[in-house]
Amino acid sequence: MINNHKKKVLIIDGHVYFYQSYYAYPLLKNDKGENCGAIYGFLKKIKTLILNFQPKKIIIVFDTPLPTFRHTLFSDYKSNRNKMPSLLQQQIIPLKSIILAMGIPIITLPHVEADDIIGTLTHLGSKKNETILICSNDNDMNQLINKNVIRINNKMKIIGIQEIKKKYEILPQYLPHVSALMGDKSDNIPGIYGIGKKIATILIKKFNTINILYENINIIKNMNIRGTLNIIKNLKEQKKTAFLSLKLVTINNKINIEKKWNELNCITPNIKLLNLFFKQYQFKSWLIDINNNFGLIRYIENIKV
Repeated sequence: MINNHKKKVLIIDGHVYFYQSYYAYPLLKNDKGENCGAIYGFLKKIKTLILNFQPKKIIIVFDTPLPTFRHTLFSDYKSNRNKMPSLLQQQIIPLKSIILAMGIPIITLPHVEADDIIGTLTHLGSKKNETILICSNDNDMNQLINKNVIRINNKMKIIGIQEIKKKYEILPQYLPHVSALMGDKSDNIPGIYGIGKKIATILIKKFNTINILYENINIIKNMNIRGTLNIIKNLKEQKKTAFLSLKLVTINNKINIEKKWNELNCITPNIKLLNLFFKQYQFKSWLIDINNNFGLIRYIENIKV
């Protein structure tokens, strides 16, 4: 449940929505043949999010193309991912230019994953007792959920502490320990051989953390699950992998960006520049939005510092 009495901060996972928009509108081009489907879909998505949730602060976070500390820890981290398609790549700079012209702040840091920026911004806002709305379809963000933090997925579903407890029967902060045991193919995180989602969830429901699990590993043989001896054997043999995986899946919420918090505010939209962009890409609905008293551009004008 969203507390409407607190200041709402909308943190948008730009990388996730950029990709989703590209595949949602793969054929969209302007009359010059310039691809603009990802731009169109992204702007449509943030308009829906902002006007629906009415935040007082908006921040869009994009990933770095450079390696991060996770690549240093594990060279195969995300090595199974394909490179960004060239037709998508060519839309990133125009999209960021439009977002900035709208007056919405963007943050990207070299060698820092977007997840860690989002985690730190969430931590900073939560400390200020503000309501943080993380807009992302990435389930890794669930670990950040607390009494001041909720996640909004691609279907606009609100996910809070109760939704996590109902689905996993554990608290959000323990979810990385489940992921570390079961691994994550999408990010090429190894996990423990022979332990899937079901067993990993049962173990963390019992022990809360991997640390406590290893301190009480022999208790597993008395649990009502199949193959306990093999589970213990695999856990002992792959202990280093378990703790490596935990480091890889845990979002860092202590990036040194506290000073940036006060700088990441909306500013007056550049109407002249927006007109040029929207005419270039033939976004007729956005040309109308500029003069709409109830549109996104006017909303941003009203919440700027």
